[in-house]
Amino acid sequence: MFGEDHVLKHFSPYPALPLIKCLIFGSVREIDLPGQELRGTPPVELICRLRYLEKLAVGFNSLHGPVSVDLANCVKLRYLDLGSNLFISGPFPSTSAISELRYQYIDAGSFSGSFPWASFRNTGNVVVLSVGDNVEFHPRWGNLVDLHQLELYGNALTGKFPVGFGNLTELPYFHASMNQLEGDLSELRFMTKLDALVLFRNNFSGEVPREYGEFQKLINMSLCYNRLTGPLPHARGSWAEFNYIDVSGNF
Repeated sequence: MFGEDHVLKHFSPYPALPLIKCLIFGSVREIDLPGQELRGTPPVELICRLRYLEKLAVGFNSLHGPVSVDLANCVKLRYLDLGSNLFISGPFPSTSAISELRYQYIDAGSFSGSFPWASFRNTGNVVVLSVGDNVEFHPRWGNLVDLHQLELYGNALTGKFPVGFGNLTELPYFHASMNQLEGDLSELRFMTKLDALVLFRNNFSGEVPREYGEFQKLINMSLCYNRLTGPLPHARGSWAEFNYIDVSGNF
């Protein structure tokens, strides 16, 4: 009979069962194993036989190799954390079949190729999407209107913000530093819920749009080391209570 111990024996070292949370009738609901010194290739094909699995958290380990397309069989997942496994590599598989997935952390790995943005075409459920510090991801935006945290830093992204990116009007936290993004910042001028905007070390140019001065919740902003010109907006929104603002290293 297939059981949770069959899955766990494919991790090295073999983790403690108290970290596996089950429903009353014994079906695994959560695998919560961050920072457990796990090694080897993620046994995704086996894990996704767990029909009731809602949480898979194996970040901050030493897993390596590709993530199998069998990830799509984890149809009940709401929380996925594969982050900070430096040697997980290859393309990231589509999650379009996982309609309830709300939290997705795959930062600080070695994923490459195009991220499957089409996975989000028919869902607005995603709340957190962190894909920072991977080799190369090319963003193509879907319907992510409920997104509350977006991290794209350190991905060698190029070009301008695509038209429609500013429709993420509920987004409070946006971090896309250490890329090669360019153009002006006007596409973000209607993202009035931002409380943190972190875009340092890119190639943005032009002036900071005056609308930024009306962002009432914005308390953290780093635009340093770009090619921005001109003064900051005269209206300051909540800037009197700023935690930090850094626009150094511009023209």
